[in-house]
Amino acid sequence: MSLPIRTIAELGELDHLYQKAATLVEARSIDLVFASHSENPHVKRIPELPVEDQLARLATENPSTFCVYPTAASLKGIVDEAKFAGLPYSRRLAFAEPQLIPVYFELRVLQQYFTDPRYYCRFWDRSGTISITDEHYKSETMPEKHQVMLQSFGIGYNEQRHRVVVVFLRYLSDLSPEHPRRSPQLTHLCSREMTQTEITV
Repeated sequence: MSLPIRTIAELGELDHLYQKAATLVEARSIDLVFASHSENPHVKRIPELPVEDQLARLATENPSTFCVYPTAASLKGIVDEAKFAGLPYSRRLAFAEPQLIPVYFELRVLQQYFTDPRYYCRFWDRSGTISITDEHYKSETMPEKHQVMLQSFGIGYNEQRHRVVVVFLRYLSDLSPEHPRRSPQLTHLCSREMTQTEITV
C-alpha cells in the first residue's frame, strides 16, 4: 500500500517531513517510489531505486509525484504471515516486493496446459496466456480449483541458452497450489521455481 507524500505533507511542515523521510529511507524503513522512475508511483511495479538515488530525487522532485512504501524489514511483525500459509507469491507481495518482479520456471511446466483440452493456450513467439475454455468453465464437472488463468507469461533463457518460463509476481499471486481455489497442477510449476543464478534473460 502506498501513501502519497503530499497526503502526509498535510500533517506538518514539508521541510521537516522531508528530513524525516530521508532518515527513514537511510534506515531502510521506507522506500520512495517516483513517477520519474516508474511512471505510476501509486503501484510498486519495479524494484526501488538505490538509497542514494531516492535521497537525491527527494530533494528535487515535486511532492505530488512520489509515494512512500514500507520496506520488507519494517513489515516484519506487522503482516500476519499466517494468512499467507501456502500462498508464497501473495506473501512476497505483502512484504512489499514489486509486482513486476520476474519469476522463472522450467519450460516443461507449460506442457500440462498445452496438452489439456480444457485449457485455452495462446503463444506469440515470446509470450502467451493460459485460460480455461468456455465449455469447461461452465461445466459442472470442472471444479473451481482447476479453473486456472494466467494473464501473461514470457520466455527467457538460462546460462545454457535453454528456454525458461518467466511470469510476473503479480500474476503468480493468484495461482498458489495450496489455496483451495487454485489448481493443484501448479504444484509442479511452483515446486521448480528457478534461482536467479540459473537465469539469463
